[in-house]
Amino acid sequence: GLCGQITSWLCCGSWRACARWLWRRRPRCGSCRSGTPSPSGSATASRRAAGATTSARSWQQSKVRRLPTISPRKSIILSLLHHLTTQIGGSPAWDYVGSKFGCGNHEGHSGWTIAQLEGIAQDVLSVHRPDVIMLQAGTNDLFFNQPGYSGGADVAGCLARMTTLLNTTFSVLPSAHVFVSGVTYINATRCANYSQAPWHPPNCPTSMQSWIVELNSQLPAVVSAFAGRGFHVSFHDPNPSCNFVADDYWTWGIHFTESGYSKIAAAWLAAVRPLFDLIAARRAHDAL
Repeated sequence: GLCGQITSWLCCGSWRACARWLWRRRPRCGSCRSGTPSPSGSATASRRAAGATTSARSWQQSKVRRLPTISPRKSIILSLLHHLTTQIGGSPAWDYVGSKFGCGNHEGHSGWTIAQLEGIAQDVLSVHRPDVIMLQAGTNDLFFNQPGYSGGADVAGCLARMTTLLNTTFSVLPSAHVFVSGVTYINATRCANYSQAPWHPPNCPTSMQSWIVELNSQLPAVVSAFAGRGFHVSFHDPNPSCNFVADDYWTWGIHFTESGYSKIAAAWLAAVRPLFDLIAARRAHDAL
């Protein structure tokens, strides 16, 4: 069965792939304790590396230890913090962790691909030992799949990269529960003019939206293959519940506004909440 502690690692490929992890220690910011956002909207977590492993732990343990999340921007993390705080609260308790820090631990890497995340996965996971991983990546792989740019990948390449990343993840943490997310949709009309941005990026490939749809349709097969090998892994596609509209996208159509981030956070909460509820129920049962 699942171990009694939970960590999640969310990798979002839109604009940045970053991770924020829940951890056993309280945050350093007093206003950010237990994932509660500060008045300014920031949140913190302890910087200390977790010393314990994820081997068999009791359901009676008092905290959900390490929930890493990787997100396009801090706004998703803060929105998710709000949803976790108001709808789950402190039962079971949780906290973010990660090797980077900004009033909250995280593993944020602007513009990274699945392959780049895989390049650090073994070291990062070995240090922080997450129990639940929320993984979303692929936007940057597809974005850079165009002439003149290296590091990109087509749909088949993304699937192969995701398989490699999951192999690495489960080789380090065979008992972790991984939520693999679909890639969030872009606003293709706006993204066709992305080169007009001040930092002069290329436009999104004309077929990028259809690539995203195709990738999301094939990711469940990758997930099923790992589940068939006995690993705890689930597929989560935020797009249907988010139902993005124009106002959810920032100027260039590949990043989101606050309303878009809030929708993504709510979708992630819906995906991860059953696992929180399962842990809480198990602990209540074991306490009888």
